[in-house]
Amino acid sequence: MKYISKGGRLGEDKINDIPEKEKEWLVQFARSYLKDSKHIDHFVFGHRHFAMSYPLAPHSSTLHYLGDWLHFNTYMRIDEQGPAILEYHNPD
Repeated sequence: MKYISKGGRLGEDKINDIPEKEKEWLVQFARSYLKDSKHIDHFVFGHRHFAMSYPLAPHSSTLHYLGDWLHFNTYMRIDEQGPAILEYHNPD
């Protein structure tokens, strides 16, 4: 197909960590939102090119990045034990 980008995300390396998490714009958004709002237990964001959970404050809000399907195959399960970021493994 001639319209597929040759410089797309598929050719990029997998990002396993963000060294300056406090500079990440969604961390800044969540912290700002918490200043003006009631308590929020979890912020969940998808379609980021890394997967991780990041505590915004001890025993308080947590920010979750679900990753992407190009490198991580991650999704979130929420049950009585709380949220967990899991990785999908193809059974084939």
